[in-house]
Amino acid sequence: MKFSIFIYALGFFFCGSLSGKIIHVEKLPSLSKLLCPLSGKKNPIIPHINRYKVLYETKDFFDNNTIASGLIAIPASRNKYLSPLLYLHATSSTKQNVPSMGSIESKFFACKTVQKKRVMIAPDYLGMGYHQGDHPYMISDITVKTSLDLLNSAVELLQENNFHIDENLILAGYSQGGHAALAVHKYLDFNPNPNYKIVKNFVMSGPTNLSTNMLQSMIYDEPSDNTSFFGALVIANYQIFYGDIYSNHAFKLEYQAVEQEALNINKKEIKKILPTNFTSALDEGFLDEVKFNSESSLKYRLSQSDIIPWQASAPIVLSYSKADMSIPPKDTFHFYQLMKSMGNDVSLRKSSNHIKHRMNFIPSVILMSQDLKNL
Repeated sequence: MKFSIFIYALGFFFCGSLSGKIIHVEKLPSLSKLLCPLSGKKNPIIPHINRYKVLYETKDFFDNNTIASGLIAIPASRNKYLSPLLYLHATSSTKQNVPSMGSIESKFFACKTVQKKRVMIAPDYLGMGYHQGDHPYMISDITVKTSLDLLNSAVELLQENNFHIDENLILAGYSQGGHAALAVHKYLDFNPNPNYKIVKNFVMSGPTNLSTNMLQSMIYDEPSDNTSFFGALVIANYQIFYGDIYSNHAFKLEYQAVEQEALNINKKEIKKILPTNFTSALDEGFLDEVKFNSESSLKYRLSQSDIIPWQASAPIVLSYSKADMSIPPKDTFHFYQLMKSMGNDVSLRKSSNHIKHRMNFIPSVILMSQDLKNL
């Protein structure tokens, strides 16, 4: 598919023939210095960061051709020599709360990281944004593939429009996105791409061991404000994609409506339906299977997306909140120790003491932005 697009971007035109995987580009409102106060210089209302929603071709979980969406954010300067930053976003409360649709998370992240020499590329994930299918929540293989499809397509698009994108790739992600950033890093280490050299990976409050530590936080630990939401998403979406998580229902009759709401990714409705104590909503037979059968389907499928330590090619920064009740710090500590024992350049960073998981996002990104100044 080929067509021409013309997008004015503070002196630049995106123009020419589009081929390959990018099939549509839409200019979004720029982030001004008033909205994006990285500096107090000059006029605060002039554009500071230009943003573009893109649609791109990729494959879904079942290897069917599909179209997904994402965001490209570039500095509104005349510098055309840029380094790529792939950002993987956190678990969203709705299918629309994603980078290409103007999520507050993506705007804040862009404000703090898209500097004069860096372009931010952020996938929405399958099942979110433009894509109308189901969301493969915390399934690493397909998330890696679709994220790299956007990265490759976005870099190609920029190069076709006279931007010079170097090989120095920064990876970053928060929560679900932290897990995805590690998965992308590991994939590229085992499947090198000559176009990219990972410089650093910023993993912010991201889970690593899903089948043990994260499952324990859902099933055994003290309930948190997000336990029911995360648990419902995992169970309902894993059942859709794998088909073997339960044979009848995972939830008791009075709570079974949550399965559809989880597929819709409707946090508000999920929290209305489920009690604070997540396990009290689960079918007793299903709960016993997960608790007492070490070979349960849920544990096995989660283990397929565990981040197994490896010899990493680039430094990794693991940020955490000391009191986080959704992504337990012990998971981060354990992964850090295993990676360190293998001789990796990995550092541990306490970003805050917040109990609520989402509250650690801002301090984590601020600390990351300070590191980026030296890269």
